[in-house]
Amino acid sequence: MSLWGRFLREASETTCYTNISKKFISTSCMANAGFQGRSGISASSEMRQSQITRKRRVILKLEKMPLQQKPVQDFQIKYSWKTEPRQRSLEPLTAEELERRILLQKEWSKFVTNRKKKEDEKLLILKESQETALYELRLESEELYLAATEVDENLFPFAMEGPTETPPNKNYVAPLGTYIQREEEN
Repeated sequence: MSLWGRFLREASETTCYTNISKKFISTSCMANAGFQGRSGISASSEMRQSQITRKRRVILKLEKMPLQQKPVQDFQIKYSWKTEPRQRSLEPLTAEELERRILLQKEWSKFVTNRKKKEDEKLLILKESQETALYELRLESEELYLAATEVDENLFPFAMEGPTETPPNKNYVAPLGTYIQREEEN
């Protein structure tokens, strides 16, 4: 079915409503097709018919023409951008700036080293206090010590499914080197 035929069918099935001074007037879509006038101006039937035929000609003309693709211009890059090296020219650093950067690097490395030492000391203190607490708990009661050192498997849940043993692959080629099987002498 042509585009014009679809337009005519849809126009006959629907009803257009026009808002004129807060009153809704029901008219056929075909009667107002292509007419965009003001609400106070009335157009003659000949004028409306000429607009409809003009629209019909435009639609028929568009149906005959193949679809034209829009040209894409986004992917085009200037040739100068491709050829010229796009690097900043860095000015050579002065001796004072080099010395300042070296001192800053040394200060940062000292700070990081001290921070790491403090963390290690805290962990060592915590571990020693835990060991002494467990030792004193063992002196008090063996049952409490065993309960405290018991591993809680629900603390970090872990489930794994899969084959426990698989047969060797006969076509497997070992990478890098060979394996020499030696028989044990008893």
